Amino acid sequence: MPLLRAKGLGPKDQYDELIKTVKIINVCLAQAVANWQQGVVGSGANAVRPLRAMIHTGITANSRWTGYGTVWGLSSPTQGSHHVDFSKNLELHVIIGRNNSDAEFIGRIQIGGTAPAGTPALSDLAVSGIGLKIENYVLTGEAYGTARGEVTLLTMTEDLPYFVQIKVYAGVRVEFWVNRELKGTLTGSAVPNAPTGAERYLDIEVRNGATGGVDCYMDTGDLVLIHSW
Repeated sequence: MPLLRAKGLGPKDQYDELIKTVKIINVCLAQAVANWQQGVVGSGANAVRPLRAMIHTGITANSRWTGYGTVWGLSSPTQGSHHVDFSKNLELHVIIGRNNSDAEFIGRIQIGGTAPAGTPALSDLAVSGIGLKIENYVLTGEAYGTARGEVTLLTMTEDLPYFVQIKVYAGVRVEFWVNRELKGTLTGSAVPNAPTGAERYLDIEVRNGATGGVDCYMDTGDLVLIHSW
């Protein structure tokens, strides 16, 4: 700490000065193999493995598996514990993969939504939040502040892992990183910048369409959430 030493501070004073510069953050781990609340339609299922969830559609047409749960620990002390304080920076990290092509396949990971009464299929964000959408192999990032924005990130390759990071810089921009490369940025009305004032859910989902016949997989590792307090 040469700068602090230049001030003529002793070891304890150096430590006290350093602590003043450290932000308080909360790190949450959402285990892919955890006991998600779930909604199942048709042949949708979650084939749990030790290090990942193998979420898949099965071959029946119009099938879906949805996992969800209220967030926790992403608010500030003055907000409800299941809210998200988007006035503070937030990151979501996850490793995902895709197997078996189907033009009607859609996979999603989101922080958003309202109470999923009856567990309806997820849709594009319509309230403040962030998310990822996979249409067959095309990976898209989305965010909602006062309006929705989306950006195409890349086309995934069969059976390859992708390390995805969504980084929310409150009120400024949302960055989408894939395998440590910046692939897309959203700004303006798409950037959430205020406490939600209501519950938010962490959601994951796969679904197919009216044709069926292909058992499509979205592999998902643990989701890491990092929130500034």
